[in-house]
Amino acid sequence: MVRGDLADRAFVAFWLRDGRVTAALNVNVWDHGDALQRIVDGQLAVAEETLRTGDLPAVG
Repeated sequence: MVRGDLADRAFVAFWLRDGRVTAALNVNVWDHGDALQRIVDGQLAVAEETLRTGDLPAVG
């Protein structure tokens, strides 16, 4: 699943397994690094629509 714009080379890609985020790739999107790390480390279940367009959960 991808959040952002591949053509603009500014996006976050998410890998999901059984509804949980198992990995994320951040490309030229600087504001979400800490949240992405916590989401992946916690293998959190986050709704696909939230990953695609919503506010990423504050974890910690």
